[in-house]
Formats: sequence, C-alpha cells, structure tokens
Amino acid sequence: MSQSNVCKHGAIACLNQHELIRKYRCTDCGEVMMCSCDEAFGRRFLAHQLVEGRELDTQLRVPVTIAFQPNVCNGCRGLALEPAPAAAIPGRTSKIKRFYWRELFLRETEAVADWDAGHPDAPDEDVRSAHKRIEREVLDEIKQLHAAAPLYDMTEPSQADILDRCQVDVES
Repeated sequence: MSQSNVCKHGAIACLNQHELIRKYRCTDCGEVMMCSCDEAFGRRFLAHQLVEGRELDTQLRVPVTIAFQPNVCNGCRGLALEPAPAAAIPGRTSKIKRFYWRELFLRETEAVADWDAGHPDAPDEDVRSAHKRIEREVLDEIKQLHAAAPLYDMTEPSQADILDRCQVDVES
C-alpha cells in the first residue's frame, strides 16, 4: 500500500495560486494533487493543465501524481481563501477584478460556453453582444457575492506602512 493511500493530506501547500487549476503538494507524503471541486471545469475546459503544475517561486514544472482528491483547497476545507491578486492592468484595475480574477474567469468561461452551445447558429454580432452581457452579469454576481460574504480580505498596506516596514528613509 502506497503512502498516499494512508496519508490524509492534512498539510497542503498550493504550488502556485496564480494557476487556474491549482495544484497542491501534501507536505506529509509529497504527493501532488488537485481539488475535486475543480475537476468538472478542468476536464471540460483546461484538460491540458491537469497533468502538471508550475511552482511559483522556482517556475519548475511539477507532475501531478494523484489527480483530483476531495477537500484539498482551503474553500473545501472550510478555511479562509488565500488572496492572490492579479496585477493591476488596463481593464483590471478594480479590486474586485484583481482579487476575484479566477472566479470571474471560471464563471464567464462556463456561461459563455453554455450560451454558445445553445445558440450554435447565432450571428457574430449576437455572439459578441451575449458575451459582453454575460461578462457584465458575472461581474455583478461577484460584486454581490463580495458585498454579502467576501471571499478575500482586500485590505492592502498603505505606502507609508511599506516604507516603515522596509525602513526607507524619506527626505522632504
């Protein structure tokens, strides 16, 4: 019997919070896995991301060794989600779009694919219009979700806090 069959994967570390289908390493047994809550989306849209992940710090590719497992991510474990805000770029300057980038992508991709499947003969203009509408609706849903029960703490240190913490001398 392999060690992963015995291990309960109680100590998990995410390899890279910026991946859409996140991979996790169990610090007890060393196995690399994904959370089963991502399985349906991953198999439908991102099958190419299911065999390996990339460590954030080293950028090394790491093979997934035991695929999808239940209760791996913080959300499924009932723990607070770790924020991994995306960079502020044109079109993504609001905190909602920066912090909820993954949720926005997952929901938009699924909604757009479902709409496209239901309207295979729609003219290009209707498709573009529907996609823009879906994007707005998903963003509004995420904003409402955040207002009711925020998934992320979006407070950031002020510039003065950073300067103090890094002991930067400021000249007047």
